[in-house]
Amino acid sequence: MRIDRCTCHDMTFKELKEIASNNDIRDLKSLMEYIQFGDNCTLCRPYVREMLASGEVVYHQIITDQE
Repeated sequence: MRIDRCTCHDMTFKELKEIASNNDIRDLKSLMEYIQFGDNCTLCRPYVREMLASGEVVYHQIITDQE
């Protein structure tokens, strides 16, 4: 299993990480306000939250939202 993107908007976590880094964005809500993603099925949100914390952009396990 390879999970590496918001499938609804076809935006990779690598692309989202670059946008967050270039704009000093450190949390999911701020990133979602800056660029459109994660607003349809919402399954990418826990991965993007983890990406912002760890810097990882590819996952091989299921991560669930804990909010």
